[in-house]
Amino acid sequence: MKIAVIEDSSTYKNVLKKIIKETTSWEVDFFSDASHFGREAKLSDYSIIIIDFHLPGINGRELLKSISNKTKAQLALMTSKTEWISEEDLNNGTISTIIEKMPPNKVIDSLKYLEAKAMINKYTETEEKNMEEMINLTNGNGKKE
Repeated sequence: MKIAVIEDSSTYKNVLKKIIKETTSWEVDFFSDASHFGREAKLSDYSIIIIDFHLPGINGRELLKSISNKTKAQLALMTSKTEWISEEDLNNGTISTIIEKMPPNKVIDSLKYLEAKAMINKYTETEEKNMEEMINLTNGNGKKE
């Protein structure tokens, strides 16, 4: 699983890096702001993209909105206050989940949940594809070997 984390606080990033390294085998790229992310990230590389609400120049909610239709990654907003989140964001699928920023272990717990969700989605997609292929073969629409 590959994760992108956009967080401008170097102290907080270092804490997250340490916890992730000690407790998981995830591949995580950290970005300091939206510009850094835009310059260096390839959206299709990530299963999960976590964006801090407070970023210089653009808030995380707006950044999520701007990339939501450009990626299949689960999009998570990391914040300590949920009142900044609109009901529309949660209902229209722009934000997959809200991650509580403090304590940092809550972020790891949320990532484990998102990892499990991604694995289930991948399994479901594979099973649906296999079923379609079997139906096509049964109906004579597929290639027989």
